[in-house]
Amino acid sequence: MRRSLIGILVFLVLWMLWLYAYYHAKNTDNLPALESQQAEDLQELEGYKRVQLVTVWDEPDEKVSSEQEVWVLDENIFICIPK
Repeated sequence: MRRSLIGILVFLVLWMLWLYAYYHAKNTDNLPALESQQAEDLQELEGYKRVQLVTVWDEPDEKVSSEQEVWVLDENIFICIPK
């Protein structure tokens, strides 16, 4: 009986760790759509790779320099991402 309880406990702990890692990982499944971005959400973009942004958002609208790209949200709102 005690072994089965320990086994269930270990399984639950591993499952919770996996859930935490899955929902806090920076992958394309967790990247919000470009249109839904708000100013207060921009810090959540930190940690995503450029390839992930292009996969979800398509190519940037402008390239300011070789080090910075721009996606246009609205006529007055832009997201500038350094490479």
